[in-house]
Amino acid sequence: MTLNPVCENVETSEGVPLTVTGVAQVKVMRDDKLLEAACQQFLGKKQRDIQNTILQTMEGHLRAILGTLTVEAIYRFAALVREVAAPDVGRMGIEILSFTIKDVYDRVEYLNSLGRAQTANVKRDADIGVAEAERDAGIKKVLDYLLVIPD
Repeated sequence: MTLNPVCENVETSEGVPLTVTGVAQVKVMRDDKLLEAACQQFLGKKQRDIQNTILQTMEGHLRAILGTLTVEAIYRFAALVREVAAPDVGRMGIEILSFTIKDVYDRVEYLNSLGRAQTANVKRDADIGVAEAERDAGIKKVLDYLLVIPD
């Protein structure tokens, strides 16, 4: 079963409100006890109700995790969602096969600003590298000239 969790305007540990969308693949576990748990939890419910229950559980864990991470760390955390949510949905007899982050965006331009700052830092470092190389070449040229002048 494919689920598409969405958490809108969830504040990170830095207070930046982000919207994160993901894709999760889940299935009913085959172990007899866990299959029994799934039956008790979901028997008689429509598929959309089952999906909604699991989706809300996933979104709750996703929100909780987002609130503890920095913006930069969010790009690396899909495995953490699986790890944290797995026991909870496991008690329902459901296994998380995979979870990936589809999109991360914000309405306050934080991510764009972060990208611009990183680009500016790279450009600055490149400019410094060029200036240092030109300086070193100039020094070498002067030293070579001084070594050629007879005493």
